[in-house]
Amino acid sequence: MSKSRIAASVAVAALSLSVVAPAAQAVETSQSQPSNAKPAAASLKVLKARLRKAVAAKKKADAAVTAATKKLQSAKEAGTPAVFAFQAATVALDEARARHTPAKAALDKAQALVSNENALWADLNTRMTAAQAGYQPLREARDAAQAKRTEMQNAVQALRAQQSTAATNQNEAAAYASQLMTNDIPQVQNAFNAAWANEQNAFAYKEACREDFARRKAQWDDTRKNLGYWEGLRNGTWRRVPGLDEAEALLDRAQAEYNQAKNQRLDIEGHLNQLNARLAEVQADINRWAAVFADLQRQIDAYAQPLADQSAIVAAANAAMTAYFDQHIQPLYDEAEQLDKDLKAARANLPSLVANEKSLAAALAQATAALAAATPAQQSAQGAIDAASQVLTGARADLVKATSKVRKLKKQVRKAKGRR
Repeated sequence: MSKSRIAASVAVAALSLSVVAPAAQAVETSQSQPSNAKPAAASLKVLKARLRKAVAAKKKADAAVTAATKKLQSAKEAGTPAVFAFQAATVALDEARARHTPAKAALDKAQALVSNENALWADLNTRMTAAQAGYQPLREARDAAQAKRTEMQNAVQALRAQQSTAATNQNEAAAYASQLMTNDIPQVQNAFNAAWANEQNAFAYKEACREDFARRKAQWDDTRKNLGYWEGLRNGTWRRVPGLDEAEALLDRAQAEYNQAKNQRLDIEGHLNQLNARLAEVQADINRWAAVFADLQRQIDAYAQPLADQSAIVAAANAAMTAYFDQHIQPLYDEAEQLDKDLKAARANLPSLVANEKSLAAALAQATAALAAATPAQQSAQGAIDAASQVLTGARADLVKATSKVRKLKKQVRKAKGRR
């Protein structure tokens, strides 16, 4: 008989003793006392006999525990290679799966991309069309707002152009007025003053010549022109008047000079009056262009708040477009760019992905086969270990019971000795 079978027999015998002994004790106790009376305390002799049996049972239980422990240790030593082999195969399989799973996922993803390329682009185009359809009203609203603002800006620009023309005309008129006041009119005024002085001098000279001519004539009883010469009557006799012809010639020449000076003064005065009238017209033009400029400025100022409001509308429309684009359209452009990159990468990497997955799948199959081959030996070894563990657990439980019984009987023996 082998050691393991002997140990098992010892454990079974110990278990049988631990079960039979309490039963025998119960039968003995029930036979020695009446059924309706209180049981009497066992005698010291009986207790010692029971103690000897319990000690023997405890020794057997202890021996059974020792035997079961050795058997479990032997089972563990015998099964360790199989367990280790199984564990190594399990780890190898987990590692093979860890390598194969991402490779298979990458291959599946690449194959799905390539095979579903048309459907993916069609779906993306459909979503892009829908997103752009939502974007179009925002664009139209923005364009309408910008067109209205541009119309207002053009109106302001036209007013500014008119204002610039008015300012230019006003400046030109002011420059012309300045030229009239500082140059032309003063020059003509000076010429007029000189002409007036010259006319007064000519008038005084003419009057002096007239008075001289009249004085000379008054010296005669009468005067007449004869054959182009002046004759004077004195004492009834006509004779040429000495110096009267010369005095008349001086008077005629003085009158002519006066007339010329007067006409020159009148001409200059007329020109001066024209310049003053022109100055008045120019000053009126200056005031008129200033009024036009101010009126245009009022019109421009009236556009300030509407333009600011319209610019705010344009800014809000632009913000709405930007927000919609960033939220609904830009992600689709990014998705299309990424899809194109992924498709190119998938087509380029597909051969290597197939080869890599095939190699890793073979390694996975090999690891799976190795685990399957190691499983029976591990299960057998683990079964033996579990059986030995179960026997040891039972033996330890029996030992605990036997030890407790010995302790209890020893206590009873001490009490019995004390009663004596």
